[in-house]
Amino acid sequence: MGIKCVVGTAGSGKTHYARSRAAELAAEGKRVVLLVPEQFSFETERAMLQLLPASLADCVEVFSFTSLSRKVSRETGGFAGKRLDQSGRAAVMNVAMTQVQDHLSLYSGSRKRQDLIRNMLSAVSEFKSCAISPELLTQTAEKTEESVLSQKLRELSLIYGAYNAVIQNISSIDPLDDLTRLAVNLRQLEYFGDAAVIADSFTGFTKQELAVLEQIISQCEMFEITLCCEAADTEKGSGGQDDLFEVVHHTIEALREFDGDLTVEKLSGHGRFHSEELEALEAGVFRTRQTEPFTGATENVAVYAAEDKYDETEFAAREIRRLVREKGMRWRDFAILCRNDADYKNQILRALDLQGIPCFPASVTGVPLSQTSRLSDS
Repeated sequence: MGIKCVVGTAGSGKTHYARSRAAELAAEGKRVVLLVPEQFSFETERAMLQLLPASLADCVEVFSFTSLSRKVSRETGGFAGKRLDQSGRAAVMNVAMTQVQDHLSLYSGSRKRQDLIRNMLSAVSEFKSCAISPELLTQTAEKTEESVLSQKLRELSLIYGAYNAVIQNISSIDPLDDLTRLAVNLRQLEYFGDAAVIADSFTGFTKQELAVLEQIISQCEMFEITLCCEAADTEKGSGGQDDLFEVVHHTIEALREFDGDLTVEKLSGHGRFHSEELEALEAGVFRTRQTEPFTGATENVAVYAAEDKYDETEFAAREIRRLVREKGMRWRDFAILCRNDADYKNQILRALDLQGIPCFPASVTGVPLSQTSRLSDS
């Protein structure tokens, strides 16, 4: 079984392809699993219910990694034990650090113990998502020549190992281990033995998620995934630190390690955009390669040279007010994006308030540049 990657830039129809493909396979009598990020699971379930006739509704299952973990755990008995919340994890970390404090030098300070516990929990979370074990930290410390860094790694390994041991001793479950347990359980359960699996709306995967995907791919009858990138980025060895789709490129390389026969299908067109200038903007913005200049009329794209932040935000507010008044648009049709929330938030709120515009301020970090054009639906 080969892996099929369906690639395309924003608005090219990747999600439409995934849902239509799932409906097509269900109509053929196949069992279909749609794997999507947690935030898209409800939307995907609703879309599939609208797309499928009632007789085929049970043929398509929609899972996120979280819901898949719960499903498999119910069938394998993985829910035995008390699940720790954030407070419980902090208490476990406090006990673990107390047990190994005689072996610590760099992390032995107790004046800011709460901050240290918080930082250790953050480190353990990163270790687990990246599938880094205490043993691997110890091995890395032995290979590290720099003495301070080596000592840090040794102490982190001690704390991390003690943390896991405490959890095991009290017969509790750390939710951060759910995906690791899922990968192990899938080896025994063969849950995807007769399924066609389609993954949609992902950009990248953690090491834990890749371990789960490896088991899914080894079991299922077919595996397809949609990814947001351009065809040039799918070539083996392409990409780089300045590449807009660098994360997606690494995802494709990781999937190639599971199956060397990975094939790529590119979707063309931009059904999302209703104007040529927005399509041209999406095709050229943030690209390292040179693109052809757009020579047509630009009624839907404007560049405003502002004197300062106040002028900049007031212009945005005035434009929103004008479009509502003249074009009949609604307040909910607008979104204001800024590079640095801390630098612009107060000015934006002030400018919107002066124009009597209601707003919902939200701070979103880590949005890939390749996804910003999702907001340009019209």
